[in-house]
Amino acid sequence: MSRYHKQINENKELFYGSDHTLGYWYEVWDHNENGEYPVEVGDQALEHTTRTKIIEVFEKYDVEAGHINSVLYNLPF
Repeated sequence: MSRYHKQINENKELFYGSDHTLGYWYEVWDHNENGEYPVEVGDQALEHTTRTKIIEVFEKYDVEAGHINSVLYNLPF
């Protein structure tokens, strides 16, 4: 399992990674809107999020290119 963190702005964070059970996953937290729960979540197992959607979210929040390519080619990171 991997877990990465990206600070989007002062109040918004992105957590993401890959897991052998969930597949690729992400959580967007906005501490202004709701500090106790993520405002957006996606994963391949429970939420049935497609890799295309995960790549869109990663590109939206300017995630490291190597991680985007790993999702594109279905490789763990």
